Amino acid sequence: WAFGNPSSPTSEQREPGLWIEQDQFLIRKIRFPSLAEMAADQYASYARGLQLPKVRTIQWGTNTVTVRLLSVNGKGPTSLSTSALEITPRWDGLAGQPAQKTVEEFYSRFR
Repeated sequence: WAFGNPSSPTSEQREPGLWIEQDQFLIRKIRFPSLAEMAADQYASYARGLQLPKVRTIQWGTNTVTVRLLSVNGKGPTSLSTSALEITPRWDGLAGQPAQKTVEEFYSRFR
């Protein structure tokens, strides 16, 4: 299934969209309004029917990043809080590195 306005394959203008696998009802691809795309593959089943992709490929501009899921741990509902999301990023090891700008852009877009 595909949700969103169709884009011509030859057009430079791409529309945001969501692609869902019909048989297993899994998200396979998302294109955001920023034209960044995330493709999900190698889904695995976890506790309580949760299914997550083990591999996600994210593309924006000329950049591509592969995110691999290594492990999943169950947490109780009391362990979820918004304060856990408020983390100050540390860029100490990136200062002066050639990939610094790309890594910072990735985390500012997809955090």
